[in-house]
Amino acid sequence: MKKSGISRRLLSLILVLIMVLSLGACDGSNDPGEQNDPPVSSSDPGDVVSGKVVEGLFTECGELSVKGSHLVDESGNICVLKGVSTHGIAWYPQYVSKETFTELRDEWNVNTVRLAMYTAEYNGYCTGDEANRQKLRELVCSGVDYATELGMYVIVDWHILSDNDPNTYKSEAIEFFSFMSEKYADNGNVIYEICNEPNSGTSWNSVKTYAVDVIAAIRKYDKDGVIIVGCPTWSQDIDKVAADPIKGEENIIYSLHYYSSTHGDWLRDRLRAAVDSGLPVFVSEFGVSDASGNGEIDVAEAYAWIDLLDELSISRCIWSLCNKDESSALIGSDCTKLSGWADADLKLSGRWYKGVMTDNRIEYEAPVTELTAFNDNGIKADVSISNSWYDGKYYYLQCDIAVCNEGKKAISGWSLTVNFTHDISQEQLPWNGSFAYEGNSVKVSSVKSNAEIPAGASARNIGFIIKSTENVKLESMFMD
Repeated sequence: MKKSGISRRLLSLILVLIMVLSLGACDGSNDPGEQNDPPVSSSDPGDVVSGKVVEGLFTECGELSVKGSHLVDESGNICVLKGVSTHGIAWYPQYVSKETFTELRDEWNVNTVRLAMYTAEYNGYCTGDEANRQKLRELVCSGVDYATELGMYVIVDWHILSDNDPNTYKSEAIEFFSFMSEKYADNGNVIYEICNEPNSGTSWNSVKTYAVDVIAAIRKYDKDGVIIVGCPTWSQDIDKVAADPIKGEENIIYSLHYYSSTHGDWLRDRLRAAVDSGLPVFVSEFGVSDASGNGEIDVAEAYAWIDLLDELSISRCIWSLCNKDESSALIGSDCTKLSGWADADLKLSGRWYKGVMTDNRIEYEAPVTELTAFNDNGIKADVSISNSWYDGKYYYLQCDIAVCNEGKKAISGWSLTVNFTHDISQEQLPWNGSFAYEGNSVKVSSVKSNAEIPAGASARNIGFIIKSTENVKLESMFMD
């Protein structure tokens, strides 16, 4: 018998006995206007979905199963897992720690940790040597043990990516999941994710063939553990799965992955249709950046996604628990702490998710990329961000300026000031202007070649590049 978070079945039987005794003592004189509660069923409470939605830890909800389109707990309540995924544990092993998991549980209300073990990349499970494999197995086992000690759910993720088709290393997957399922067959908190993101033309039929064989290997030891199966096109083709799901297996759920700055209404519509058809779906990985794991964070789209997941009671894990120099990382690049993170230690992705998890959604406005200013003589200046990048140390902005004379007379000179959200300094030589940098401001003045602007004409091709240690943005501009 698996270790259970609580003794639900015993509690149900006790309640049934109490109600039977109470009914035996009843004299039938109940107020006819009263509506008595229905009797508690003596059947396995996991056989029926109650409709109630819970978000507890393993110690509260116990072993999960799949009923209809949902994960359910031992009492038949819909159970929503809200978790965090590590990045590749071979590269960021420090976050597989009891200290970190405790912080996520206690300060972020996280009930699930996903352990992402890459299979084919540098030091991947299937591309490294046997010593590396042993190290990764031990790291996964440590992560499972920490989560179990803390009463959390834990996902063991076979993180295929550059290997494209999970059949590439199917024999290794069977060996790995046979080991894990035998070791943790009695742990009701362990969930197996057998193929992260099939991609590059891999068909659902190919994934399905692989999944059937790996599921069989797991079921040899763990008869009823929940298994997550990925789908083609980086786990976006959930519609193909809905049309042809795996038959004859219980407690199978299918993954959908999204990144909110790339995937919008079309994928949300696909998800809703799949769930409406009765397919069980788990968003085992999502991010609020673009699909590369980097780029701008679209908070509006991120909220649109999380609201849909809440509406449909879909479990989810955010990517990623690390301090990598990319916008999808939760931890700031310069932060080495494993717990006790202040807001300043977190990237926007981390601050956003912590806010969602603690019912304290952050207010966020999209960064300003264009500004316009006028003076009293009808001179208009436009500044726009034409490029931005981050090199691991500095944030850079390339700013382009156009000055237009919308007045009735020619002008013989102009100047303007651009303000930024953080202190900046010059990077590379500016062009076609006179530039002075101070604090968070750049003052730009005309030079001989563009000082005189006839009425109705403009001066263009003016610009500069600035850098900052902070994620700097445009703030304001005014003309002298």
